[in-house]
Amino acid sequence: MKDNVYGHGLVQYGQTLKTLAHLLEIQVDQNLLHCDKFLNNVCLVASELASLKVVTNDAACKTCSSLENKHTKNYVTCSLAITAMAKAKTLTNDKLNELKQHVPTTVLYAEELSEGPGTELEKLISWFKTKDKKCKCADRVQKMNHWGPDKCKENIETILNWLEESAKQYKLPFVRFAARWIVLTAIEKSKCTLKKSS
Repeated sequence: MKDNVYGHGLVQYGQTLKTLAHLLEIQVDQNLLHCDKFLNNVCLVASELASLKVVTNDAACKTCSSLENKHTKNYVTCSLAITAMAKAKTLTNDKLNELKQHVPTTVLYAEELSEGPGTELEKLISWFKTKDKKCKCADRVQKMNHWGPDKCKENIETILNWLEESAKQYKLPFVRFAARWIVLTAIEKSKCTLKKSS
């Protein structure tokens, strides 16, 4: 009985949207009206993954509805959940690792994380920061934040190569063993920061 009432409510909601769209001469995406995981601009799948209310948008819903595994745990809903948790500062390393398996790298790195090894490294070498628009620093900060402490440790040689490349580009001295110590310090600091926010 409860399910019937709920279903009837969704149908009425869909009809109301259609009426408003007609009045405003706007075409409503039919996928949104037929998705039982979309209610009042909230994605119920992403909300469950994030354990908080996740507001979605037309573009995300259209993309989700075009996938084979639509309206379930897919790269769109996981990406929405990651973004919402990052903004609410409830995103833990474990949760990120769980969800990012479903998200392509190109999509994942579009979602900004304010905390992590990249942010800590940026703080430690803030004197080195440049205003050059061609600088890849911001992208690399995000990549490290998404990698998390453990993966940054695994990829420390790559990170050191990035630093050496930037140092050469801006004609700054570079000592590899000193840079390694700074990167490891940033990784350890990020563990404490992420633990506090989890």
